[in-house]
Amino acid sequence: MRRWTATGATVRLAALLLALAPATGRAAEKNLLPGIGAQDRRAPVETTAWPWAAIGRLNTSTGRHCTATLIARDAVVTAAHCVHDPRTGLGVRPSTLHFLAGYQRGSYVAHAIGRSIRMVAPARSQPAVGIDRVADDWAIVSLAAALSVRPIPVRPTEAGGDAVPPGSLLRAGYSQDRPHLLAVHEGCSVTQRLAGDRVWLTDCDATRGDSGSPVLMRRGAAVDLVGITAAVIDANSTGTLIVPAAAFAAAL
Repeated sequence: MRRWTATGATVRLAALLLALAPATGRAAEKNLLPGIGAQDRRAPVETTAWPWAAIGRLNTSTGRHCTATLIARDAVVTAAHCVHDPRTGLGVRPSTLHFLAGYQRGSYVAHAIGRSIRMVAPARSQPAVGIDRVADDWAIVSLAAALSVRPIPVRPTEAGGDAVPPGSLLRAGYSQDRPHLLAVHEGCSVTQRLAGDRVWLTDCDATRGDSGSPVLMRRGAAVDLVGITAAVIDANSTGTLIVPAAAFAAAL
């Protein structure tokens, strides 16, 4: 395991910035999962209602899954390492990606396959060991068909600590230990802003399978997507690294 220090932030992460590799079908014991502390704050939700219906499993040709979010009727956002084969480092064919909106225990609200993939950088299937790689760990998958599900708006936040009030975030995903249920950690916060605000360190619970999962923020009655999950801090400390929506909003 490598050490990574956020210069200027006086924080030493206990171990590797562990990329949230797409989960396999085999669930792990909860106490072995990276990114989940002693107090698991995730709770399952019913996925037929919005905004949860716009979140789904992204099943890949490698037999693994990630989490993705509908941001247009015909497009989802996820982590870049989710759309590459970890064995070859090469990108998967878009048509081998299956997005299951509102997935729950084998059923789903809507389904579409991928048509094309947009991202900022080439293949990044290996663990994200540098903060710049984490900042670039996003991909937009255009779908072959428009879905009837209402997308979640992408709303980049302004720079600065007041843009995301403490306790205002929700992170929702299909974790490795709960691959058939959408689980949400509500009330988490940004704890540090890294790499010139290109990466957020949060206290949101996440683990494998949560790659690409949305980080949402309520603004009154509205719910906006303000980032996606890219990596966690392994070992004795916990924390989740988020790519803010400003990184990919211009690509929409």
